[in-house]
Formats: sequence, C-alpha cells, structure tokens
Amino acid sequence: MQNHRCLPMILLAATMLSACSSMSQNPALTEAHNRYYNARTNPKIIDMAEPELIAADESIDDADHAVNERQSNDVVNHLAYIAKQKAAIAEATALWKATELTVVDAAIKNYLARRLIKLSRAACLRKRNLYPLDIKMNKTGYF
Repeated sequence: MQNHRCLPMILLAATMLSACSSMSQNPALTEAHNRYYNARTNPKIIDMAEPELIAADESIDDADHAVNERQSNDVVNHLAYIAKQKAAIAEATALWKATELTVVDAAIKNYLARRLIKLSRAACLRKRNLYPLDIKMNKTGYF
C-alpha cells in the first residue's frame, strides 16, 4: 500500500525533470529569446520593422531546432547570436524609421511656418498699401 502512495510522486518528479531537461539551458539562446521577446512586444517595432522581426523569429526557430536536435553548443551559440542580432536589427530599423518620420514631419512644419510668415508679411504690406498689387507670382505660386 505504501508503494501506491509514492508512485504519483515519482511520476510527478520524473515529469518535472524531463520538462526541465527540454528547456533551453544555453545562456546565449536564452538571451536571444529575451531580446526577441522584447522586440516582439513593442508595438512600434511590430508596425515599423515587421520583415526584420519575422527574420529574427525564423532565426530563433533555427536555434531552437538546433537545441532539440542536440547539435553542438558552438552551433547553437552561433544560431543564437544570429537571432539576437536580427532582433537588434529589427529594433534599430524601427528606431530609424520613427526618426525619419519625425524629421519629415519637422521639415513639413518648417515649410508651412515659413510660408505662413511670407503670406502674413505680404498681407500686412498690402494693408498698408506698401505692396504693389500688380506683382505677378512665379511658377511655384510664390510672390
């Protein structure tokens, strides 16, 4: 009767040990998984660098496959390094695209502000009758 009480505990312990042994013990692969997870949970990276994120995901899968196939630690480290770098590329691409959008937005606002100043100046001169009314616009529509 004592044996029947211990059997479930032995099975539970065996299951836990097998689950632990199937988990990644490679620190480089763990670091690559963390870097990929951080990139994958950032909405800006998902929006602006989706192809790069897909490439990182494929590299993570390759590294996981190498671990499951019990390939050498050097191979797993190499594949984990590639996956980590691809996740970093996704992060950098998203940052670059966001910065590019900010620069374009600033250039448009700068152009509009200068145009508004020019038009305001012209209206002010017209109001004071200091601006000739017979001036023609150039090809772009500016005075």
